[in-house]
This record gives sequence, C-alpha cells and structure tokens, in this order.
Amino acid sequence: MNTQVSPDKLRTYPNDPMQVQEYTLENGLKLFMSVLKNQPRVFGHIAVRTGAKNDPPETTGLAHYMEHMMFKGSDRMATLNWKEEKKLLDQIEALFEKHRNEADAEKRLEIYREIDRLSHEASKFVSANEYDRLISQLGARHVNAYTWKDQTVYYSEVPSNELERWMKVESERFRKLVLRLFHTELETVYEEFNMIQVRDNFKVYSETSKALFAPHPYGTHDTIGLGEHLKQPSQTNIYRFFEKYYVPNNMAIVLVGDFEPEKAIALTEKYFGKLKPNPGLEQEEARPEPAPLTEDKRITLYGAEAAFMEMAWRFGPAKEREAYLLQLIDVILQNGQAGIFDIELLQPQKLLGAYSYPVLMAEYSHFQVGGRPREGQSLEEVEQLLLEALQKLAKGDFPDWLVQAAANELILRRMKQLETNQGRSEILVDAYILGIPYEQEMRLPELLRSMDKKEVMAFAKRMLKQAKVVIYKEMGEDPNILRVEQPPITPVHLNRNDFSDFGKEVLQMPVEELKPEFTDFSKRLKESKLREDLPFTYIHNKTNQIFDLYYVFDRGKWHNPMLAPALNFLRWAGTDRYNSSQIEQEFYRLGLEYKYSLNSLRSHLRINGLAESLPEGAELFEHFLRKLKADPQALANMAEDIIKMRENAKTKKEFLLRNGMKQFAKYGYDSPLNWNYTNERLRQLQADEIEQAIHSLFDYPHEVMYYGPQGEQEAMQIVREKHQLPGRFKPVEKARQFVQLDRPGNEVFFLHYPSVQTEILLISKRNPGFDPDDSIMSMWYNNYFGYGLSSIVFQEIRESKGLAYSTFAKYTTPPERNNAHYLEAFVGTQPDKMQLAVDTLVHITDNMPVLPEQMEQARLGVLKKIASSRLNRDWPYWKKREYKRLGLPENFSEISYERLSRATSEDLVEFHQKRIKNARYTYLVLGDKDQVNWEYMRSIGPVTELDVDELLRPSIT
Repeated sequence: MNTQVSPDKLRTYPNDPMQVQEYTLENGLKLFMSVLKNQPRVFGHIAVRTGAKNDPPETTGLAHYMEHMMFKGSDRMATLNWKEEKKLLDQIEALFEKHRNEADAEKRLEIYREIDRLSHEASKFVSANEYDRLISQLGARHVNAYTWKDQTVYYSEVPSNELERWMKVESERFRKLVLRLFHTELETVYEEFNMIQVRDNFKVYSETSKALFAPHPYGTHDTIGLGEHLKQPSQTNIYRFFEKYYVPNNMAIVLVGDFEPEKAIALTEKYFGKLKPNPGLEQEEARPEPAPLTEDKRITLYGAEAAFMEMAWRFGPAKEREAYLLQLIDVILQNGQAGIFDIELLQPQKLLGAYSYPVLMAEYSHFQVGGRPREGQSLEEVEQLLLEALQKLAKGDFPDWLVQAAANELILRRMKQLETNQGRSEILVDAYILGIPYEQEMRLPELLRSMDKKEVMAFAKRMLKQAKVVIYKEMGEDPNILRVEQPPITPVHLNRNDFSDFGKEVLQMPVEELKPEFTDFSKRLKESKLREDLPFTYIHNKTNQIFDLYYVFDRGKWHNPMLAPALNFLRWAGTDRYNSSQIEQEFYRLGLEYKYSLNSLRSHLRINGLAESLPEGAELFEHFLRKLKADPQALANMAEDIIKMRENAKTKKEFLLRNGMKQFAKYGYDSPLNWNYTNERLRQLQADEIEQAIHSLFDYPHEVMYYGPQGEQEAMQIVREKHQLPGRFKPVEKARQFVQLDRPGNEVFFLHYPSVQTEILLISKRNPGFDPDDSIMSMWYNNYFGYGLSSIVFQEIRESKGLAYSTFAKYTTPPERNNAHYLEAFVGTQPDKMQLAVDTLVHITDNMPVLPEQMEQARLGVLKKIASSRLNRDWPYWKKREYKRLGLPENFSEISYERLSRATSEDLVEFHQKRIKNARYTYLVLGDKDQVNWEYMRSIGPVTELDVDELLRPSIT
C-alpha cells in the first residue's frame, strides 16, 4: 500500500496539544487524526454536516430516520440477491409515495397491507443486521449514532489492527443507501417518539426552540419529527436527502488512538476516495431568519414530572467569541462550588435546584437558565430568584478571581478530555460540525484567559436587556400527547446465518493478530503504608498536572445510615474558620473540588484538581472534615429538600422502574432502596449527629490512593503531614443485611404511570451466589443473545417485528460474593403491542436460537475487546479491589480470555440450559392503567397493583 502523503493535502498545527493532522481528499472529505497510544484501539467518528434543520418541511424527522436506515447496508452489504430484492424495494418506494398522498383511511390501510406483504417478501433476500454483526466481530465498542439540528454523526471504537476492515465496512454504507426493512424500522422510530414525547425536558426544549428560532428550521424542525410526518414517510425524499448531503465534501472522518497516520490516510483514500462530491451543495437556498424577539414570550406546559421553569436567550453561531463567553458564564453561574447560583441560591437553600447551560449550534445558539422549586414555592418565585442572581452577574457582584477560576475549570475539563480517544475525537467533531476552525478551537485556554470581569459584566447586561423565552413546566395532564394504533406488520425474515458476498469478503480479509496485555498489578501499583494499619497506593500520572487523592473505606450506608445525610450535608457545612460559602470558594480558588461516593458497603472521599494545590488542598480538606460545623437551620432546610426530592422521584419513570420496582422484585418492601431515614426522622436530625458522623470518618479503617504527577515519596510525605489520624482505628459497625427473595415466578406487579408507552422489566433470580465462570460466560451470552445491535433479542423484537425502540436481555454479575446472578429482560412498547412483545421476548429467551456462526462471531468479538483493553489512569487500583471483593485472582482477566479462547458453541448452549432455560419471571409493568392489557397480564399470573408511596417508603425511624 502506498503511504506517500502529498504535503499540500496535509495540515498540522504548531503548539497543538493533540498534535492533530488534517488531511483533505480530492473529493473534499476531511480526515482529522490524533495519535494517542494509551491502548491499542482507535475511536472513529464519521460526521455529516446535515441534521434536522435540513429536513424537508413536509417530512420532518427525515435526517434522524435516515440515521437509523444507515445501519441497514447497501446494494452490496446485507443483500443476498440484489437483483430480486431491488425489484421489491422499488415497488415499496412507490407504494409509500402513494400511501402518503392518499386521504382515504381505508385505502391507506389497504396500501399499507401491500407494503407489509412486499416487505415480508423482500426480507427473504436480506442478511439480517449484517453491518452490526460485522462491526461486532471486529471487537467494536460504543457503536451508535446521533442526529441533531446541524449534524448526523456515526461512531465506534475498534482494535487498532481492525482499522482497515472498519474503513471497508463504513465506506460501503456511505457509498450507497438502501431502504430495506423500512416499515419495521419506522415502528421503531415511532416507539422512540413515544418515549420522547412524555419526557418533560424534551417538551421544554422543543417549545423553547420554536419560540426562539421559528421560522428558521431550528425552531420548526424537531430532530424526532412531527408524529404525522413519521406516519407518512417519503422514501423518495430520503434517497434525495442522502444524494444531496451524504457526500464527501460535506463529511469528516475523525480518528483518535493508536495508529499510523500515513497508513490511515492511505486507507481513507482507498475506501472513501471514490465517493463522489456534490458540487452544488453550496448553492442551497438560504434558510429564513428567526423572527425578531421584541418582548418576552411566556409559555406553560404540562407533564407528569415535578414542576420546573426555564428561561432562554438567543445568540449567534458557535464560532463567535460570545459563544465562548456563554461557556464561561455558565461556569461562573454554577460550578457546584463557588458559582453565583451556588452561593446565592443553593448554599442558602433558596431553591431546590438552579442551573444553566449553553446550546451551541452552527447558525445560532441559545443560553438556558432554569430552576426547581422547594416545597410550597411557586415557579414565579423561582423565576424572580434566578433573575436576581443574574443581575449580580451583570453588576459584577461576585469575587474578582471567579472569572479566572471559571476559565481554569474549563481548561481543566479540556485537559481531562484530552486523556481519552473519545474525548479528543468529540472535540474535533464538534469543531467541524459547528464551523469552528481547529486553529481557533485549540486556542481555547488562550481565548478563555483573555476574558475579564468587565467583558463578562457587559455581556450579561446586554443579555438581560434582550427579550427572552420563559417556560413554566407544571405537573398535569399533557393534552398534546399523540396516541396511534399499531399498523399491520408481518414479522420479516431473519436470515441470521447468511452473509452477503461483501460480508464474506470482509470476514476473509487477513488481520494481524493483536496480542492481549494483562495488567501486572505489582508493576502498575506501588503499594506501601503510611503507618502499619494504613495502606497507601501510588500511581504515577505521566499525562498532565492533575491529581486525584482518594480515602477509601470498606464502610457504607449499611454499616451506618447516618453517613447518607451527613455526607449529603457537606455542601452546606462550614467550620470554625469558614462559613459554607467560604469553604467552597476556597476549594474552587485553588482549582480543586471534593466529592464523595457512598454505597451499601463501601464509600470514598476524593479531592482532585491542579497538582500544585495538593498540599493546601489536603490540609483544607482535613480541616473541613475535622472541624465541620452544622447549622441547625441549614440542616432543617436540607431535610425538607430531601423530602421534596423524594416526592419528585415518584414522578420519574426511569427511577420508578429501574430502582423502585426492580429492588422490590429482588427484596420486597424491605429493600436497600428504602434503607433511609423516614421523613419524620429526617426532620429530627440534630447538628451534633451530623458533626459526629463527619468528624469521625477518618477514625475508621481506610486506605489512601494517590494518582498524580508528583513523585511517590513527595505524595506520601504530603499525605502523611496533612492526614490527621487517631491512635487506633475504631472497629467498623456490623452491616445491615438484606435478603434477596426466592420469588415463585409468573407474578405481575403493576405501577400506574401516565404514558403512551408501557415498560416491562422481567426479573429472574438464577445462581444464588457469585460464580466466576458465570461472569465469564455471561460476556459471551450477552453479546450474542441479549445486548447490542447484533443480538438475537434486538433482531427479533426490533428488526423483525418493529415492536420497540429499546429492548434487551442480560445475565448480570453481582457486585458482592454473596449476591445472586439475575436474568433481566426489558421491552418498552405501545400498550397494543405489549402482548406480542412480551411473548416474543419470553419465548426467544427460553428457546435461544442456536446459530453456531453468529455465536462464533460474538465470541471473537468479546475476545478482541479483551485483547485491546488496557487499564489506564487509576483503573488498576479499582480493578484490583473488585477482584479482591469477589474472591478472584489478580490474573482473572487472563483466565477469562483463556476460558473464552477455548470455549465452543456447545459451552454457550450448556450455559443457557443451566442458567437461563425455564426461568420463572417476576413481571414488572409500568404504564397507564387505562391503556394496558389487564386481561393479558392476568393470563401470566396473579397481578398486584403497587402503590408508589408504599413502594418508596423509607424505613429507618
């Protein structure tokens, strides 16, 4: 392969921390490359400068729907007989045009039945999910795509030795679009629409965009599209869209990771160089400008979730200086420590929540500010408090150092982003999509440091003089929810074992073997002791000047439930030298933050930030914890806010199913989720209880882990000098135990939630204790059967029948040795599809299709993921603790690799027979009680309707 690179096509940037190389092909395709050799993998983005703003007005949602169809292959990929398949696909295209132009409902139904019949016939010539199966066998991770206003972006990460096959597969789907398996995917997109239209934050964003930007497409075109447009798609428009926008002079490939740039350029030329550009792309008609905002627009929306309000202001494109100012102002307003919202609204507990965020786009941007009320507070009061805080920004009523500290935080975030393949790649993708020259984007630190308090104040004054959009989102029934009937769909054929000639060609390409490298913990971790009973682990950060210092405890909420409110109170606590605002500002001024993590049996405290501030930061942290003082009024306010948040949690669909109902299935009402103080007990909390819990944290056994640029002895000396310890550690309290129930199965628990979609989660307790071999085999089982785009469940539920957008089945690995492995299966679907969806899910899980070739592809995919994985940063420390907790040897990753290397399809079948077959499920159903199929639920077994207050009832008095 010729790797000679023409100098006039390659551009580099002086003083670039990512050392980006930018290459332009003759057809206009951009290739951005950044080499990062921290693991033998390459993250690849393929970015197309087209999104919802480019949708035809009569078929909104087209760009997003086409994103889905890009996974269906081409006239070479995924077809078993293109000549015969094309005849049928041409007829289907014509019928869809006829269908969308027919007004008579009966005639439309008749046309759709013919579409369904022809689609069924056409599917006989399709290699199901071929793209997904190919990319999975490459050992790909993070395979997905997204569509937004300006862009459609496809991404995945593959082992370095698979770069050429990745190029071949990706270039093929961008060469030729084929709309196969169209009507089942249409139902999938509609299920996504169902899922989104009940999300209150989506409603608010959608209405904000309309009010700010209409008649510009930013305001008239939601990414998901209008419901009536989704049900009347135009294949002809989709093909035209692809031919116009999916062209090399409108695309960029971004590669970050361990690869040779010269080889990557040669491969890009070989596989993408033949794509034909669209010379007329620049002649696109100008889009209408947003209507002038001469006065505030006020809108009220309704939904099932807790009330909140937002305000928004319109600004210019992302490449302008004011867009960087918006990012800076966002951090000045709220950074979790010393922002204006933090100090003025959250520290004094005036609001339950206050936040801001910029939305940067290629043509216009906007800035959002929002808040959530405390108990008894109106949204009008929330708005007034937010505006008063914003006036402080405009008047300069904040510390002079805050602007530079906020700039430093953004720079620190960028430094962390540069540590990963995906982080670097996303920087380059965003710059390309938003039209920001990379030489400008790489100067982010310089740009931010050039902004001073005077400029921030002037900008804020201008912003507050502008008209804005104000949206109140109240609790209540939404009158605009769209409900539709399930169309007639015959399940399409799934030719799972077949590959197209193209697919076979890809699989037969020679690939250099990638040898796994397993972590030698003795070399990666330098372990010593600060004193005889205090372990210290050191890991050197050779990448940047950021440190992390952890204090790690085998002590959690089950040992002492007071830890939960005590640690939660830290943000409102002061000391004998600082009030709560001052201590937060002091950490922020030093470029530091502190965090905590608390779970059932473990916890940790962490400070991280600029390494130069470690000595001061460690001393300040010790002072904070040892001298902490709890203000009784702040404590009482916190208790009321926790109670309010508990009520808000009862309105969140995801929390109810995946936390409340799931824990109920495993434990009953006596669950870890409810192992919290009752509302009455919270209101009785005393300041000395909080102070004692915090003051005594370091009196219990723990260990210290340092990851940073300082040398081992220097880091140890700093910690030894600053860390205040008792003469002898106290014994850890006995942990509360919870029993995982042995449920009989075939019982249904229903919880009412107003939604157009019903969500069903099936739970079955399998192996009662942790089993190392189960953990290994589940990686293969999940990859083959239940999790991912190429899985059997995805193919059957989504691809063949169009029953759901989201579905999976997985065999889980427990976090503790004495916990059980569970089988979980999920589907979210319209109520009229529920029976077919659940029956299909249960049937295929119990009767797993045995497809030796696909099993082998899944096994090889898992092996490649293991072989190309490396434990970077401080991950070796946490992995070693995990192995110790589960009673595993330190070479368990190597054991897993060897076990799967010699495994056969018979082993997977045996695993299914032993661990999955004949599972008896607890059925958890979350949906609208007036819409769900009660008769079907009763046919499964006894149905119990849960009460949300009983389900989420704290139990500690």
